[in-house]
Amino acid sequence: GAVRGYEVFLYAMLQPANSLSVEFLSPAVPSQAELSDPRLFAGNVRAAMAAALGVPCTNHSYEDAWLAAVAHEGGREVA
Repeated sequence: GAVRGYEVFLYAMLQPANSLSVEFLSPAVPSQAELSDPRLFAGNVRAAMAAALGVPCTNHSYEDAWLAAVAHEGGREVA
């Protein structure tokens, strides 16, 4: 089955050492267009964060991910 959050926390706490890497990005200063459209600013910040992580930016919500996990646990195919 799926690993639950408390299990991940427990496994991390039972390790003798844990490492963490933090990368600070330069502050996002909104343009005039972004000042008038907060969703544009949020989308641009999101894209910059995804680029820094080297991952694609998708239009999935947390609810989409949750529903996919529930469907997978129920044995349904998730497209």
